[in-house]
Amino acid sequence: RGSKPVKRAGGAEQNPEYLDYIRQWPCALDATGECVGHVEAAHVGERGLGQKSKDEETIPLCAGHHRTGPESHHVLGRGFWEHHGMNRADLIALMQGIFENTGAGEWKR
Repeated sequence: RGSKPVKRAGGAEQNPEYLDYIRQWPCALDATGECVGHVEAAHVGERGLGQKSKDEETIPLCAGHHRTGPESHHVLGRGFWEHHGMNRADLIALMQGIFENTGAGEWKR
């Protein structure tokens, strides 16, 4: 990677440290008991067509809830949030707040 941060289309810098932090958490829908696969950092923030949101706008979702399941974020799109009774902005803010207050890599509940 070198010393320069890697940028994706639209100029957003990648933040591998934050993505590692997100992947340490259980799936945001873990309480459903329907999780499948490992936890992924799901980019759920606002973005343009064909672009990925900032790494800081991710939440932890298992592969089933993120990409592969019939009720996944990739399948339901914007309807994902209402379907699962979740508030996207609040989840993003919660994950960012915990990261900023505890530091990357610290597992605190």
